Formats: sequence, structure tokens, C-alpha cells
Amino acid sequence: MKRSNWFVGLAAVAVLSVLGTLRADTPEPLVEFHFDNESLANTGALGGEGRLDNASGGDRLPVFSPGIGGVGHALDNTSASGMGTDSDGEDGELFYHPQGGLDELMSITIAGWFKAPEPFTNSARLVNKNRSFNVWSGGRLALVVFDLENEPRQHVSSPDWQHVTDTWTFFAVTFDGTEPVDNMRFYYAYEDSEELVHDFVRSVEPGRIRDGASELAIGGNGIGDRTFRGLIDRFRIYGSSEDSSGALTVENIEAIWAADMEAFADDPGIPEIAITDMTHDGETFTLWFETAADREHHVEYTEDLDSGDWNVIETVAGDGGVREVTDSEAGAHPRRFYRVRTE
Repeated sequence: MKRSNWFVGLAAVAVLSVLGTLRADTPEPLVEFHFDNESLANTGALGGEGRLDNASGGDRLPVFSPGIGGVGHALDNTSASGMGTDSDGEDGELFYHPQGGLDELMSITIAGWFKAPEPFTNSARLVNKNRSFNVWSGGRLALVVFDLENEPRQHVSSPDWQHVTDTWTFFAVTFDGTEPVDNMRFYYAYEDSEELVHDFVRSVEPGRIRDGASELAIGGNGIGDRTFRGLIDRFRIYGSSEDSSGALTVENIEAIWAADMEAFADDPGIPEIAITDMTHDGETFTLWFETAADREHHVEYTEDLDSGDWNVIETVAGDGGVREVTDSEAGAHPRRFYRVRTE
């Protein structure tokens, strides 16, 4: 079934509004790596770029492979020497400098997808911010958050959680430092799951998370060992230094997982597009938007939203880049509404 991502705007006074259903009613992530188009851009609120590096000075680095459901790209660290403590200490990782945006959080959620060709164990790190927080596995998924006295607070998932090799696995772990009990939660699902598993609720000491190392390492511990030998996709960190809002609700996490699961459908649906800029000088209306690879984008207008009559200005073949479309007749009309319809 064809669906559309679209926006509507009143060109005559350059007023624009976005219509449609959001992917999930959640706070904006601080860190978000989708890796699509082999990009290391953090599309979360903190912005910036990640980098592929090798702390040992070696030349072994992650690459990119198809993402969940074959959609987009994922970070591929299967060239690492081993899983966790089996690595030789010379593996590459993804590093990101959050510019202080992850300091002394009161609440946090870490979520994403991973796939590995061997058991996820041996203390391998999915993510590590040294002496601040990390997610790892010794056979059961674990979340560690350090308090302001540099003492670790941690718990692990239930024995029900089992890593399935060569299978995409969704995970989410939350910590709410404002709550004295039931403040650490675990969730998971597999690529063929019909529902998200609400795995474990556990209690650890409340309070802030210590400001540890300046950089975030994804796929290892930041020094080239305890490497996660596998693929990581759609990696996100939510957090708040003020309140509990960084610990996402069950509803938030279910919405994120459900939206991601569209990648495994026969038709993964229409990807979200972003309007990057727009201008109206009284004569012409111009907009710039990000295209989706292998999709067609129809830029259309109507002068009456109730009529249902839309006229095509231009059809653009998407290639993942930003395209510009102009309506040179906009100034001759008292008002026009515009949309970008994606197929």
C-alpha cells in the first residue's frame, strides 16, 4: 500500500505547518545514529559527527552493511578480532564527543538494534562512556550507571533473555534516578517478534549519573578491547539532567520498537523526509527537502484544501540528497498550499 509523507504551507505569507503522524510521541533523543547513507551524523539534539577510530593506532575499523530489514545501513564491526574479552585489544570503534550533553544525567534510556554472528558475551560493550554508563553482556544484558562517588549501580536482564545469533535484536534499558525503587528496566524483542518483551524491573540506588569520560564509544569500551563483534543500528540515547523524562515510558519504547519493525515488513513503508529550507519573496516559492533513495517525491499545490485537487509542480527521483523545487507562479495567487508526496 502506498503512503505519503507530506507537509502543507501557505506560500502567500510564507507560513508553514507540518501535518501527519509522528513516528513516536517521545522526547527528542540526545544521541541518534541511523547510519543511513553511511553517515556518522548524530541526528539527535546534541548534533555533531561521530568518527571511526582505533585507539590502539591500528588500521582495523568498522565499516557499513545493510541495516535492519535490509533498510539503510548499519555499523558493521564484524571485522573485530573477537567478542568481548576474546578481542586482541586492537579493534576499532565509533567515537562521539557529546560536548557535555551527557553530563550528570538524572535519567537515561539507551536503545537500539544489534546482530552478531556469535554469542554476545565475554563482557562485550555495546556502548561505553567510561565511569559514567555502559551496556554490556556476559550472557545477560546489563546496564551500569556510576554514581557521583564513582560507584557502579548495575543490574542484568532476566534469564529469559537469550542472544540469538545472526538475528536482529531490539533492546532498551532505562534508569530513573529520581525514583528510589523499580528504577531500572529492561526491554527486548527479536526481528520476528510480535510484541515487545517487558523483561525486568529492578531497584538500584537512585541519584545522578557521574560525568565520566568525555567521549562515547559505540561497539567497544573506548580503548580497543571488549569489542562488540557484530552490527549495530538505530542507536539512541535519551536523557535528562533535570527530571525523570530521560527514562522513557513503556508506551514510548513500544512506539519506537513498532516504528522500527516496519523495516522488516514486505513493504517497509515510506521513509520520513525533512524539509531543510524554504523561501517566498512575493513572486516565487522555493523549498528544499531531503529525498529518499529509490523513491519518487511529488511536489504539489492546491488553492483549496477542501477540494482534494492537487497539481504537480515537479516529480523528483530520490537519491538521498537534498533537492530544490520552485513554484514561479506563487505570487500571482492569493494563497497556495504545498505538499511533498512520497511513493
